[in-house]
Amino acid sequence: MRHLFVLSILIAFGSLWLPGQRAAAQTEPPPVIDLVGTWVSAYHENGRWDGTSWGIGRVTHEMIITEQRGMMVRGSWRLHVTQLDGQGRDASVQERDVQLIGAISWSGDQITLVNHSEKNAIVFQGRILNPITIELIAYEAGERGWIEQFLLVRR
Repeated sequence: MRHLFVLSILIAFGSLWLPGQRAAAQTEPPPVIDLVGTWVSAYHENGRWDGTSWGIGRVTHEMIITEQRGMMVRGSWRLHVTQLDGQGRDASVQERDVQLIGAISWSGDQITLVNHSEKNAIVFQGRILNPITIELIAYEAGERGWIEQFLLVRR
């Protein structure tokens, strides 16, 4: 009889403890993929509202994540443009770095980044498809608005 009493006390305390554990487990974010490293554009498309050309050239984009604290990231976006002359030869090279800060969604599969080194507001939004692939759309609204789409792979 005494064993049944002890068992009923243990069950009562266990039922009080378990719901709290379930609630704690439900409020914790999922594991976050480590994004620190260099990501390069494997595929890239762009467009402008006025339909103007981006020029003839080769463009390489890199997203370099230098720091990650949980779901927050910091890094830069590097743009490398090689303009071609009329004969297909390299004529000039331009490079530009834009400083970024960003956040990974609570679900762990989306990312939003913004530049903080220039007066124009460039926004990058996308999905983390897997540990080596990110799909991003970058845009700037306004009179000279533009939009670009990227598929980035980890280098």
